[in-house]
Amino acid sequence: MINSIYKGLIAETQKVKGTFTFWFTILGSLLIPFIFFLVYFFRHQSFIPPETINPWDTFIQSNLKAIAFLLFPLHIILTIAININIEHKENSWKKLFVLPIKRESIYISKLLFLLFQVFISLIIFSLSIFTFGGILGFVHKELNFLNYYPEVSSYSKLIVRLFISILGIFSIQYFLSLFFKNIIIPISLGVFLTIVATIIVQDWEHSIYFPYAFPMCFFLNSNQLATIDTFYGLTISEITSFVTFITVNILGVIMFNSKKIK
Repeated sequence: MINSIYKGLIAETQKVKGTFTFWFTILGSLLIPFIFFLVYFFRHQSFIPPETINPWDTFIQSNLKAIAFLLFPLHIILTIAININIEHKENSWKKLFVLPIKRESIYISKLLFLLFQVFISLIIFSLSIFTFGGILGFVHKELNFLNYYPEVSSYSKLIVRLFISILGIFSIQYFLSLFFKNIIIPISLGVFLTIVATIIVQDWEHSIYFPYAFPMCFFLNSNQLATIDTFYGLTISEITSFVTFITVNILGVIMFNSKKIK
């Protein structure tokens, strides 16, 4: 089974190489850092920090909050839908299901490949933050980016926790994209639920159990329950996100095994 999953991962890589999906992963990851770069570049006088303040802290937090609240959930929704739609559009399921490969291997290989894409997006996002920050420090020395170092260790922990917090959204969108041939359905549902999350996350205490609000809860200090450490430093929403990921994908494998192709 491991060998089948490995071959599936290689096939998925070749399938998207050089396609719109490939470029969407890169460009989508650069969007927010580039916007903040432009804001800092043209309005640098508004962002000059006190001498004792590390400018990287504000710059990094601003970028993280922006992707957690809107861009990253939408990025995941579109990435998954576009990838899976390749199979629906070309009706590749018939070809895949006649191969001597277990269906769960196909399911898992696609799942792992998409998770890898999301992880790569976060890596590109992180590198672009540090790159743009360095450029800003070189061009506008009064911003003090070159006089301080970003706390890479703390930032890495935040990125890992952000990755965990999006697993719930990821699993639901993967499930929807697999079982709805029309790409509009998973995208529309995902966008709608993301909008709902932005509305309820600050005013409803139970939003910490709503998958599409998990990344947002992580950054909201106003939601007290979302900031309580419960298990190895993870928040309630992060733990729920992981549990959602496991539960939805177990259901997904079961249904995928009984999926009928017309």
